Amino acid sequence: MKHKVLEKKTQCRQLAERSAVERLLNAYLRENRIFDPRTSNEQFTISMKKSGKKISGSFIYWSPIGHHTFEEVFYKYVTEESGFEEITAQEVIETIIEEISHLEKDRQLRVKKVESLQRNIENSMTKTGMYLKHALTNPQKERSVYLNSEQSLLLGHPFHPTPKSSEGFSEDDLAEFGPELGAAFPLYYFAISSKCLLEDVVLEDNFHFQGALSKHELLEVKQRLGEQYEEYKLLPLHPWQARYLLGFEEVQIAIANGMVINLGKLGQPAYPTSSIRTVWNKTQNTFYKLPLHVRITNFIRTNPLEQVKRTMDAAKVIAHIRESYETDSFRILVELGYRALSIPESSEEVNERLIQNTAVLFREGIDVLKKERDDEIYVTASLLEELSGWRESELAKLIKKHNYNDEEWLKQYLSITLKPMLKLFAETGVSLEAHVQNSLIQFDEGWPKTCYVRDLEGVSISRNKAEAYSWLPELLAEDSPVLYSEEEAWFRFNYYVVVNHLGHLISSLGKVHQHDEHKLWRVVRSVLLEIERTASSPPLRAYAQKLLQSKTLPAKANLISRFQECGETPLFVEIPNPIYESEGA
Repeated sequence: MKHKVLEKKTQCRQLAERSAVERLLNAYLRENRIFDPRTSNEQFTISMKKSGKKISGSFIYWSPIGHHTFEEVFYKYVTEESGFEEITAQEVIETIIEEISHLEKDRQLRVKKVESLQRNIENSMTKTGMYLKHALTNPQKERSVYLNSEQSLLLGHPFHPTPKSSEGFSEDDLAEFGPELGAAFPLYYFAISSKCLLEDVVLEDNFHFQGALSKHELLEVKQRLGEQYEEYKLLPLHPWQARYLLGFEEVQIAIANGMVINLGKLGQPAYPTSSIRTVWNKTQNTFYKLPLHVRITNFIRTNPLEQVKRTMDAAKVIAHIRESYETDSFRILVELGYRALSIPESSEEVNERLIQNTAVLFREGIDVLKKERDDEIYVTASLLEELSGWRESELAKLIKKHNYNDEEWLKQYLSITLKPMLKLFAETGVSLEAHVQNSLIQFDEGWPKTCYVRDLEGVSISRNKAEAYSWLPELLAEDSPVLYSEEEAWFRFNYYVVVNHLGHLISSLGKVHQHDEHKLWRVVRSVLLEIERTASSPPLRAYAQKLLQSKTLPAKANLISRFQECGETPLFVEIPNPIYESEGA
């Protein structure tokens, strides 16, 4: 038995290393503009300019937008006499890190950055190995397709060097709170005096935290607060974050003074989603985006006031226009409001720290999740995740099960994603951060039915359009952090919707039957040509034309950004636009 456990652990470690190598290689190739390194028979050789080293291997699948999959064995060049010899996954990782380390000219700083990146890659691989072991040794729970999808993103971002790193969570914390390990837990509550409450509400009718608690628990809270019940409001917290906050001197003083009442854990278990800190309250069918002082991938996941304001401003605009743009097949999940602890007598610095560590955003749920039947709703990122030697994607299973024509299926998918998102941006200047983890797709027997976009913190709105629609200052302040130039908002649309979302979707679809992706990108092109030809909206026709005629698209340089420690303001590179290239393909 012990031997089998060890064997399983070794297998999971190898899969985690394989996943890390695939992500590092794909990020390195993209960020160094090496878009097609194939030589013959799907083989490739990468020559490292700074170190002089060479890595070779073979593609299982080559993707024009960079979502390549590789054979398991890699080689390095030794000498002219010896040629190439086989190397381990760890050696591939070390070779790539050594090459990008030359971006840092200061030798001492270079050593520190290399050590930091190596440590975070190892952290990510260790966590990935844990998640894979759990998935392989624990049969998936009898839960909804939706919930399993939220909690089965085991490998993470396909172009990130440390997609599953989390500094601050122990193994025990992961077991208690990690979505990848099937976690569910009750939230922790503070009762906050109205004097110490910072709050903004977008849709007041639905903004309440009491709905998550039973009548018995609410009665218990009323008894605890006594006659002062009406003077307090509930603040839900992640249990890990509550422990962290109870170490703050100012929180301890607020509790001692009665400004904060520590209520402890209350309510039914909430389910952490693929973003870890956003939880789904099934009873209430709502989402809480909770601050969590843990470094996940690039940065600590708290809710600074500027990000909260961005979210609220985006929510106000979308709530104002949604009737004109939402349909049965396209929905945006709006943040209803937020609540945070802010102590009037404290300094600005202390309050800034308190707000970002306590601000919770309250997001509306998906209507169909209220029903008892199990709807086919997937987080797009989980739908597309696959790894050679482990499993094929859920998308591949859907397509094969229902035997759909890939091009017809894609055309339908575009009708519920690209078309409404492009229309929304062209006509209102609202650019959604609809990457694959922020998008959910509902299917009807494997056929794309409805797209839901969530998390408005990354929304950008064209200042020109906001001014044209007189949203300033009625809905938005002149200095609102959600306002961008139209060019910046369009840039973000190109990355999040086209490169991140459609790029991943189309490469995943191409892998189902080993299709040439250009054939699938021609479907995107045909949809845009139809919009350009038939749309009644001049801005929509113009932006469809821009996508058709642009030779390049922006892509995040996550590997370089992570090494240079600028993940919160990432660098970008230009990659060939497959929509443009598909014209003559």
